[in-house]
Amino acid sequence: MGFTYLDGKNWVDVTREERLFCLYLYWDIKDKEKEFVLWLNENWDLGLSVDDNWEAGYEVCFYRDIQKLRKEPLDLSRYSRKRTFDLCLFSENAIIIIEAKVQQMFNKREIQKFQKDRVNIPKIIGKNLDVLVLALASSVYFSNYRRYGRNNILSKPNFDALITWKQIGEMYRRNIYLEADRKYKK
Repeated sequence: MGFTYLDGKNWVDVTREERLFCLYLYWDIKDKEKEFVLWLNENWDLGLSVDDNWEAGYEVCFYRDIQKLRKEPLDLSRYSRKRTFDLCLFSENAIIIIEAKVQQMFNKREIQKFQKDRVNIPKIIGKNLDVLVLALASSVYFSNYRRYGRNNILSKPNFDALITWKQIGEMYRRNIYLEADRKYKK
């Protein structure tokens, strides 16, 4: 039962903000990161080590927080201190960045930033590791893209995997993700 001022709906039925859905996903992954990494490997053959120690991060403001961690200041003129990743999974050998969309589409400017992140993150932390970028969006968006997309934004090497909210919903058996999948209307 919803609210009269939302036409009988609940807020989750109305919102198109990916942060809400990412927050649910963060808590589903948290403390079960290895299960999620195994699921990624089984469905997208990413070759990630399930035996590594993994940690999930939500709304990761990577460059700003690395700057704070370091004793000497980093030259952040090439990096945006405000750059924030929707979700991340950290291990000793890889960082997985998950960029999520609910109603919006991916754009070329975002893709260029991710390409820079793939180069800059290992430089900043001083370690050669894999930086994977995964796109998370509606099954309708990906289906439409496959039929009508012309600019190859979603192809490799831009994204290492395309994951739908519907697939997440099926994995975790939660309707909240199926609701996120239905939000895309273009």
